[in-house]
Amino acid sequence: MSTDYGVCLTNYGDVTSPEASIGTAALAEQLGFDSVWVSDHILVPPTFGAEFGDAFLDPFVCLSFAAAETKNVLLGTTVVVVPLRSPFAQAKMLSTLDYLSGGRVVFGIGAGWDREEFDALGIEFRDRGPMTDEYLDIMKTLWAPGVPRFEGRFHQFDGAAFEPKPLQSNLPIWVGGYGKAAINRTLRVGDAWHPSEMPPGEVAALYDDLRARAAGYVPKLTYRMYLRPSDISPAPMRSPQAAFEGDKQALIEYIESYTRALPLTHLVFELVVSSADDLKSGIRHLAEDVLPNVRGSAL
Repeated sequence: MSTDYGVCLTNYGDVTSPEASIGTAALAEQLGFDSVWVSDHILVPPTFGAEFGDAFLDPFVCLSFAAAETKNVLLGTTVVVVPLRSPFAQAKMLSTLDYLSGGRVVFGIGAGWDREEFDALGIEFRDRGPMTDEYLDIMKTLWAPGVPRFEGRFHQFDGAAFEPKPLQSNLPIWVGGYGKAAINRTLRVGDAWHPSEMPPGEVAALYDDLRARAAGYVPKLTYRMYLRPSDISPAPMRSPQAAFEGDKQALIEYIESYTRALPLTHLVFELVVSSADDLKSGIRHLAEDVLPNVRGSAL
């Protein structure tokens, strides 16, 4: 099986700039990547900001820029923290983006982990799981044909139109996360499980459990991988974000430790660098020097 590849546009931290966000998606498409991705936080509390920086661009706006400068790449979130926004606003932004981009959106989702951010936004942290599940149900209801109706714990509505629908009849949902709740959510509403920062053996064990419990359709397995390519001599970073660092051959071997052990359908790379130039150099390095030498490469 071949694996498709995507790259993060890195809409946060030291790399945040118009130079990093504008033109990077077009470069990724030109180099043969299958998708581009952005991350999500709204308010950055002091603990998080001290480590990763205060800057965080809105994921939906960034993907709108990416959609306008590309024709074919998928446009994904890895991941949106679902409970932090109105489900109606999220559904509208995603359906509009899918409609205008020609059906290219992938909705990567998570329930959230930063209690300080929830507290700052006045959202009950302990309710994040139930809110995520209900908000996803609301969005799927809004995207379905016809006039939506819904009865839930947090929202109820009936009789109001929601148009236009997404161009995709089933807008893909990729569920991020590591534990039982993420697996259960993937089985309930996910088109793919989308973990990160786990050894391949742990991913394999959890995915085997997911497949054993699946009734009928088995969600796909995708993965987000953090890399720091030493061959491009990236500038030092303020962020302590963990990443695998190595030269071309080391990166090939590390990537293959996942692609050979796991039935990955899509691998998303987050380049842990600190400038727009390093981001673009790293994307080119992956496309031209690294991925063509990875077994099963789709490039």
